[in-house]
Amino acid sequence: MNRKQLPGRTNLRVCLIAAVSFAAISCAPQAIAGPTADTNTVTGGNVTVQRNAMSGLAFLHGRWRGINRTWDAQGRVTQTVSRDVIVPLLDGTLLSIQGMSYPQGADLTGKPDSQNFGILRFDDRAGILQVRAWFQGHEQLGEGRILGPGNAEWVLASPIGLVRFTVTRIDTDRWTELGELSADGGKTWTKRFEIDFAQREP
Repeated sequence: MNRKQLPGRTNLRVCLIAAVSFAAISCAPQAIAGPTADTNTVTGGNVTVQRNAMSGLAFLHGRWRGINRTWDAQGRVTQTVSRDVIVPLLDGTLLSIQGMSYPQGADLTGKPDSQNFGILRFDDRAGILQVRAWFQGHEQLGEGRILGPGNAEWVLASPIGLVRFTVTRIDTDRWTELGELSADGGKTWTKRFEIDFAQREP
């Protein structure tokens, strides 16, 4: 539903003065110009191909809990609890991933220490996964590929370098996520975290 915007203070003052002097002035805000065809060309895609490709990530669907082991720059390990809520959208052509992290032993119904959110889709023209993610105020864009049934990877550009995520199905009720960091543009990778999602939540 469109909401009519109120004029700013300056325009409101002009309108009031004009009303007092019986002058006819329009106080409606100026319309926001939409994107042009050159800046926002909408093209179609093959929904069937997109949906079939994204079905390769169906093993991720659901609510999950797992142990997250994180390595710092000195190699020290920290363990936390991760919860992921992964939902297919738009007839299976999109995949939303909401991740939450808690200290071990914490109340998992409370506010998490950190959160992230991402959207994945398959670009049937380029044959790649397109990824858009948000974490701690940062928006991250990336690309990836489905390597096979139960296996995919994608790479995001972050403020500290490239981050590569690899998800691997272990069995029906278990999968892992490996996170690696590259500070040299993808030439070398260092493992930064690994999550073992071995528990489904209702």
